Amino acid sequence: WKVRRLEEVFPKDPSLQGFNVNRGQKIALRLRRHGNEDSFLPWEHVLGTMLHELSHIEVGPHNSNFYKLLDELNGEYDELEAKGIKGP
Repeated sequence: WKVRRLEEVFPKDPSLQGFNVNRGQKIALRLRRHGNEDSFLPWEHVLGTMLHELSHIEVGPHNSNFYKLLDELNGEYDELEAKGIKGP
């Protein structure tokens, strides 16, 4: 997949963690806690949101195909982490 633009957002809605525009044209993620821009969210939380938004490149609605793909991506990440390959 190709993501043309990745950016941080500070949405007013505390439940909004990220969004995908035009199947990867732009992915926006909340990196910091709502109401506290000095405090970053845990890596695992941000990664989960990123995998969720990447899944939307293939499947738009939150249906069984979407959750199947998301489960596959989470499984791939778990395999990489088990091999010692991981993010920060």
